[in-house]
Amino acid sequence: MGAPQLGARVLRIGFVMSPPVVARRSPILPGVVQLLAERGAAVGYTDLGEEIPDISTIRPEHDLYVLASTTPTAISLAGVLHAAGARTLNPYPSVVMCQNRIVVTRMLQEAGILVPQAFFGTHAAALARLIDGGPIVLKPARGSAGPAFRVTGDTSEPIDGQTSEAPFFAQRYLDSDDLGISLCCIDGYVYGAVRCPTGSSERKMERRPHPVSAELYDITLRCGQAVGMSLYGIEVVQSAGRAYVVDLSPFPDVLGVPEASARLADHIFAEALRSRDRPQPVHVRADRVSAH
Repeated sequence: MGAPQLGARVLRIGFVMSPPVVARRSPILPGVVQLLAERGAAVGYTDLGEEIPDISTIRPEHDLYVLASTTPTAISLAGVLHAAGARTLNPYPSVVMCQNRIVVTRMLQEAGILVPQAFFGTHAAALARLIDGGPIVLKPARGSAGPAFRVTGDTSEPIDGQTSEAPFFAQRYLDSDDLGISLCCIDGYVYGAVRCPTGSSERKMERRPHPVSAELYDITLRCGQAVGMSLYGIEVVQSAGRAYVVDLSPFPDVLGVPEASARLADHIFAEALRSRDRPQPVHVRADRVSAH
């Protein structure tokens, strides 16, 4: 993909992140930024830093924003920019929805995608009754909060600490011979990997490539269509000959993906071009709308 045609306005792409110093240490992001710059795009990092801006003064300054951080500050900043008319990759409403495992599970169910039986609640007593029905996998309801998951079943672990204002999210445990398949999608390209013990310790894991069958490819694309995203990752567990989607994230792990920086740069650049060429939405102030 070449640079913009002579005379075209320079593409402006902003990476929303917090804190930016940590993001710049990413093994992938610097390469993405360099490739975008080589294509003629002006790339910047968008964060609050030490500023305390008046929310009403925040306006989009880029053709496309890439939400590159899961922190509440970064997501809030992306939301403010979205409300002001900015376009983001992925769409801000989809990212927020997919940060909630409870909501995204229902979205996948409605799309006919196979997922484990799932539950949510707030009280430890209800959780105990749920465990009585068989082993479960307990996860934070917010996708980026806390440990990835914790299996609770035939165990003596206390569960009283699960009572809080935030709901718990639980999936019925599935018997499986593997630890699950990670699938990363970048604009229709799907890469698969599995976690395997390193050999030195069963607790230390490494990721190895996994072939993407036609079935896994179809499941991955259907997940993206269900939530309206083109850049995401899913976790699949195969049980009794069937593939279950057990997690979906708008922030996929691209480490190990062949030519990850180039694939991401191509996708971001193409989306920025489309965003620049689309007319900006018209915002009408409420005080200028007359009632009839």
